[in-house]
Amino acid sequence: MTPARGFEVKARPRISKRPAPGTLRLGRLRNPGPGLPSDNEDLLLAYARLVAVDPRGPTVFEDLARAVEIPEPQTVRFTIRDSQRFHRDASGIEQPLSADSVRVDFQRHASEGVPLFSEVIDRMDRADSRTLVLHLKAPFGLLFELLAAPSASVRGEGMYAGTTERVGSGTWVPPGRATGTTKYMANPTMTGDQKPLLASIDVVGANVASELDAAFARGELDVRVHTAGVAPVSEHAAKGTTTQKRPARRMRGLGLSMLAQKNGVAVRNVPAFQDARVRRAVAMSLNREALLALDGSFTSGPVGPAHAGDAISEGDLNGHPIYRRDATEARKLLAAAGAENLAFRLLLPDLPLMLQLAQVVAEGLQGISLQPRLQNVPYDGWQKSFLAGDFETTLFDLGALDTPDAGLRLHTTEGIGGKFSLWGYSNPMYDVAVRAALSSVDPMERARKSREAQRLLLDDGPAMLPIGAPPEYVSVGPGITGYEFNAYDMNTGYLSTGWSAPQRA
Repeated sequence: MTPARGFEVKARPRISKRPAPGTLRLGRLRNPGPGLPSDNEDLLLAYARLVAVDPRGPTVFEDLARAVEIPEPQTVRFTIRDSQRFHRDASGIEQPLSADSVRVDFQRHASEGVPLFSEVIDRMDRADSRTLVLHLKAPFGLLFELLAAPSASVRGEGMYAGTTERVGSGTWVPPGRATGTTKYMANPTMTGDQKPLLASIDVVGANVASELDAAFARGELDVRVHTAGVAPVSEHAAKGTTTQKRPARRMRGLGLSMLAQKNGVAVRNVPAFQDARVRRAVAMSLNREALLALDGSFTSGPVGPAHAGDAISEGDLNGHPIYRRDATEARKLLAAAGAENLAFRLLLPDLPLMLQLAQVVAEGLQGISLQPRLQNVPYDGWQKSFLAGDFETTLFDLGALDTPDAGLRLHTTEGIGGKFSLWGYSNPMYDVAVRAALSSVDPMERARKSREAQRLLLDDGPAMLPIGAPPEYVSVGPGITGYEFNAYDMNTGYLSTGWSAPQRA
């Protein structure tokens, strides 16, 4: 029998100083649907998961599980912490939480079609009341990230009073029914290092963003997450307010179409882009400093900076030859490839900021003798062409890059959809490196292999050139500590234990 390999799961950070518990007030736009929970924020506050994952590591932390073992790449064993209970249900009962209850709910997730449970996990065994064993269909490099996601929240059999939502066991206990302001109370069963610093969290709803801005300016909110890409107006902020900024889980880039046929369909292309020298020349023409300055975006590699553990660091990216603007060297590459004065169309959607990006890109391309012609089209038409790979060159802004694999898959032969590359790019060595990364169950090992694959891609000269990740902002009021915006879902779902706010009369 192969001995189980220990896997490091970090404990919650110890809190040495505990101020008097206060209430933190969060602002958000109202969701149309009734009931509780209504969105990921509610799931993250009210429900626990087996583990939490900090994307800045990527580091795995204990949540319901206190230990993890990996006897083999397709078998992962979790030891559930003792003395855990679900929140009080409509009958006033707090049911115990065990490996059995986790397994039952994971089976429920599978029947609901959650991909992790219906497509990745083959079966689940209960070794004993505290031990759950997951058997995977194949080694899967995103296991822990998806187990830490809101969609893997563990639910009990009982329901919250006044709702049809199953009870959770997270840090915060929701009310029986959502109102204009939803008050989450600290879970009284959480003690020691698990006990939150706050007494409660008030989630204050508003119909429009301006209502939240006004409430924050009046000191009625402690945390105001701003509309994506919109920076806060500093002169309206109270004294002591701080602003946190992070990269969105999005990517802007410049795509080069290499092939005349994709997915069995004839498409627009520029054959010269098949030459790596031409692709490198295009990359070296970009004025990245000016592009990022348009809205304060972050430098991005193939895996965006929101997944910092898997991403190549900004310093390493800026040190790579294709990230350094060098018109002289770019012109030499074009001359060697016989591609001087190459003309092509640059397709872009009619989205905010895209025309400004296109103008900066075009200026750089013209500076190395290339002749781009801008073609601004309605978004629906652009999207149809983009998804078919039907363009000569295109600018894009892709969202929903919630896991680090998306950036890797964008450059593979099969592409992000698993059928074809939007760019017509293929590098078998890169494909092999990506498969190795995405079959590494240990997130730290996956992250290392992910960076290795990206370096191989950059050295080859990719056909999709990442430009940047747009910014997201949050305003944090005076006296608030422990709020870590750049931890993304982990901030709300796990680190909220360490949020602190001053007591108010």
